[in-house]
Amino acid sequence: MHRDSLSPPPIDPASTVLLIVGRNNWKRGSSTLNRVVEELGRAGMAVLRYESRTSRTRRWLEARAEQVLMALPAGLVAGRLLTRLVKAALLLSRPDRWDYVLTRRQERHHTAAPALRRFIGSLAGRRVVLLTHSAGGIAGALVESAPPVLCHVCFGYPFQHPGRPPEPRRTEPLERVGKPFLIVQGERDEYGSADEARRRYRLSPATTVQAVADDHHYDTLAAAELEDLLRTIKAFIGLPAAGGVRNEGQGRA
Repeated sequence: MHRDSLSPPPIDPASTVLLIVGRNNWKRGSSTLNRVVEELGRAGMAVLRYESRTSRTRRWLEARAEQVLMALPAGLVAGRLLTRLVKAALLLSRPDRWDYVLTRRQERHHTAAPALRRFIGSLAGRRVVLLTHSAGGIAGALVESAPPVLCHVCFGYPFQHPGRPPEPRRTEPLERVGKPFLIVQGERDEYGSADEARRRYRLSPATTVQAVADDHHYDTLAAAELEDLLRTIKAFIGLPAAGGVRNEGQGRA
């Protein structure tokens, strides 16, 4: 992939944050994304993982429910209904988390873009490179116009959920993207391949779709293709080759 007029100029890693916005399924990681984050951190960028309030509550709720269910008497079947009742009881015990009930449905579809925009605005003058995965890409496409954002790299944009009818809200933001946007899309991605993305959806001129031989989880990319992809991403964001890792941990909305 060649650099063009839509690519950002070379960045200063020391003043730039790599902000990671993950997928809704927080239990499922990706070895490829982990390697990309590690490599970009080595170039000197501060690494910050964004986690919204709703995502934190979801994680807490699932972990606590699992503990409760494991402590139940032997022989009691922990089915879906019982799990829901346990989670409801846990939420009732925590009034400070009641907003989860009101926000979770919206966030599962749009990953709380307003909260993410506010968080980006709180980064005290730092420039931001967005690195997203799956549903995180929807949020990234919705907030990319925020002044601190330089560009956006998304792995596995969820164009079409395989088990649902078309949801235009997933793809409408792609028509309005104005800053450099690189979509790394697996050729076997069940949410839409790179070829389908180019043929079926209206993508803004700022968008580049890069096909890779992988699925939506990005765990099977061959070593040689991963190295090529790392070079592509570095060139896309204008990143110098030298530097050291600086991990600033977890950002919270």
